Amino acid sequence: MLAHAPTTPAIARHSVRQGIMEPEKTYTLYPDRLVVETEGRPPEIHEIGTLRRVHLTYDRSKQREYYHCRIDTDRGKVRLRHVHFAGPLNFEDRRATYTPFVLSLLRQLDGRDVRMTSGSWANFILVLFLIPFIVGLGYFAYSIGRWGIVLAVGVMLLAVISTVGRLRPRTFTAAALPRGLLPT
Repeated sequence: MLAHAPTTPAIARHSVRQGIMEPEKTYTLYPDRLVVETEGRPPEIHEIGTLRRVHLTYDRSKQREYYHCRIDTDRGKVRLRHVHFAGPLNFEDRRATYTPFVLSLLRQLDGRDVRMTSGSWANFILVLFLIPFIVGLGYFAYSIGRWGIVLAVGVMLLAVISTVGRLRPRTFTAAALPRGLLPT
């Protein structure tokens, strides 16, 4: 158990190890602060008034999806995600605590001078350039009668188009959170 003793009840808590070189961290949200605890280290305490931005992103690899939350504070960045690294080739989906934690954080910050953003300009532009390339590849496969490739390219095109909305950079509020930015 971590050593930090709260004086007020916690609103939400999420623990995650984000990679092989990182220890597990516990993120605890209180009404007045965000506490990040790592075994054997003093807790990082971020007063709610020092939080400046919350940025949510969604990434997809061949193996799994990743939901990320980056919190910019006066003292640096706090990063967390919903996938826990439990060991080599062993990843745990911790959406059961990640989603309530991020929702509670957004509600706690609503109405404060905190910018809430999502998406990625780099990935959004990449996808916009990728779509015509995929369409061209499909047209080429169609013109030479390679129907299997046309079908595969069509599936690929649908997958890429489905990510455009999640990647589009935008601002939001806790009450108007864009769909697809938190695991359900």
